[in-house]
Amino acid sequence: MVAALSRDELVRGLIRIGELEVTGEGQAEVDAYFAPDFKFHGQDGREWDHEGLENYFAALRAAFDDLTIKRGIVGNG
Repeated sequence: MVAALSRDELVRGLIRIGELEVTGEGQAEVDAYFAPDFKFHGQDGREWDHEGLENYFAALRAAFDDLTIKRGIVGNG
């Protein structure tokens, strides 16, 4: 199914899942998106599975009642 999606559709889906993960909403949709062997590789060398990533964002939501995360554009040029 993923192969049938355009690059723009895949990017929009990834952004949506990221926003849901940060807010803690739509957990069923989020869970369906991640492969069972998902690993997040942090820039400090840390690796998290999906549950670890969920726990990280839950801790952020608990610590900051007005949490807002903004994405920047990363270019290759």
